[in-house]
Amino acid sequence: MDPRTLLSTDHECQVKHIAGGCYYHFGVTDALMTELNSACDLNELIDTLTLHVNIDGLPLSRSSAVHLWPILGRIKELGNSNVFLIGLYSGTSKPSSVHEYLKEFVDELKVVIQEGLHFNGKHYKIAAPEAFICDAPERAFLKCVMGHSGYNGCECCIQTGVYVSGRMTYPDLTAELRTDSQFEEMVDEDHHTGVSPLKDLGVGLVTSFVLDYMHLVCLGAVRKLLYLWIKGPMKCRVSASVLSLVSQQMASLRLNIPKTFSRKPRSLFEVAMWKATEFRLFLLYTGPIVLRKNVPHNLYKHFMLLSVARRILLSPDLCLEFCEYANQLLQVFVENSAKIYGPEFIVYNVHGLIHLAQDARKCGPLDQISIRKLK
Repeated sequence: MDPRTLLSTDHECQVKHIAGGCYYHFGVTDALMTELNSACDLNELIDTLTLHVNIDGLPLSRSSAVHLWPILGRIKELGNSNVFLIGLYSGTSKPSSVHEYLKEFVDELKVVIQEGLHFNGKHYKIAAPEAFICDAPERAFLKCVMGHSGYNGCECCIQTGVYVSGRMTYPDLTAELRTDSQFEEMVDEDHHTGVSPLKDLGVGLVTSFVLDYMHLVCLGAVRKLLYLWIKGPMKCRVSASVLSLVSQQMASLRLNIPKTFSRKPRSLFEVAMWKATEFRLFLLYTGPIVLRKNVPHNLYKHFMLLSVARRILLSPDLCLEFCEYANQLLQVFVENSAKIYGPEFIVYNVHGLIHLAQDARKCGPLDQISIRKLK
């Protein structure tokens, strides 16, 4: 028999037509109950559950314009917590209204936070989400603020961007940091495009929206460095012979890469096809080896500033003790980036590196608050 018959799976569901598409709300309460029921290491001392939430868009296929926009959640206190589905939107573009899109989610979560949850005779408090883990366009959409290419697009500090060589840059490394209270009062009017529906949850719309290091570092700063070495201006470019030598050494490491890494090293000349995990592997493991004594010393030292800082902020053992040191390394990295690669290098992704340490101080190692963890 078909498993849908055995499990009495519904063949239809009552979707709502909102924000230019269709939406179905699975529910926060049902998801939490299911997750608690399947938890095998539920600590009796846990009395408060904290959510990490991810919202992102993904295409169904290359041949279709239909996109899905799921609202995903995960329980922070359960180390083996699964990622669960809270709501699902389908449409040919992103939701036309963030208020319509998030209404059921916000309304239910307000009740859950106020009343808590009863499970197996125990009452659990539900805290407001500690972290919304999204990439830059989705964060701007949910918070109703300027995008990362706008003059007032930095979500963590108050500064006006500078347009350099066709790119929006954020050169000020000492700008005043944004606070939750300033955001709520809309002190920087040019930063806001509206009022976020998440304001009703009482979450910090600055501190609760963490910068995702997968996009900021792996698919951002590291990829930009490699592109400049391969195809950048002559002052930044590394010779083809050196790149070939580095690529050969990376290929020689393939047999020694454990299966815990999802991908083996590939040639630098294939960098356009690299995935985020490959940039991560290069930054933390293979890069420090194959670049040493091959690329110019100043480029290697600059690369290692980023590598060591990321190592600290990703390590549960090092993160809290050496968080400030990692922050200093990132400040030097960004400052020297302008000197080595020019002011046009300090775009949103590179500037955002100086704010990553504050997320680690609040939420712990960056791997715990990365989109990688919620996919």
